[in-house]
Amino acid sequence: MDTMKDIMLTCIILHNIIVEDEQDTLNDNANVDYDHVDNDILNVEVSSSTLPGFVAYLQTRHIIHTRRIHQQLQAELVMDI
Repeated sequence: MDTMKDIMLTCIILHNIIVEDEQDTLNDNANVDYDHVDNDILNVEVSSSTLPGFVAYLQTRHIIHTRRIHQQLQAELVMDI
């Protein structure tokens, strides 16, 4: 989990660096106000329920990480290469 956290934070930082670097070329040097928040954003509904796609992802991930399936996938990859 710590590694995933570090990777996500790194991606966010790199994204922000790219956005700031490219800001001048966006829309013919348009001045983008990143600190401005539209009122529409405050009215967004947030759900705390689990997403079905995420549950399916976790189930698939669990299956793939079982030793037998992992070895089978490795063997098939080697055969394809």
